[in-house]
Amino acid sequence: MRGLRAVTVQVGSPHVEWRRYDGTTPYDWPVVVFAPDCRHAAILTSRFGPYQVVATDDLLAFARAQAVPTGYIADGQPCDPVFAYRDLQWTSVSTVRYRSGPSTGAPLTERDRELAELPTTPPAACP
Repeated sequence: MRGLRAVTVQVGSPHVEWRRYDGTTPYDWPVVVFAPDCRHAAILTSRFGPYQVVATDDLLAFARAQAVPTGYIADGQPCDPVFAYRDLQWTSVSTVRYRSGPSTGAPLTERDRELAELPTTPPAACP
């Protein structure tokens, strides 16, 4: 059998505890999807998102909840039903395709986003 079967990436030491963009600890290990050139990673710390895109060189600082340049992929609006995110793939070194939509059981919508167009501030919380 040919082809890539698995990749293990260790960022820092095994003692680094991943943190979400808001500083809280995620419930599960994050989903990390690397760009084809491995210069960026899209990270999903919860199925409710948002995806966060950081430079690979900043992953250790990101995992320690330190401030690093971050792009956010968030489709819902504050106070909307909670969105779910899944199936992100890089279609180029600067474009991602993923599915998202209300977590109410409605079908998810496939979306494309350009890295250069991502907001650099976290999505607003519901007041």
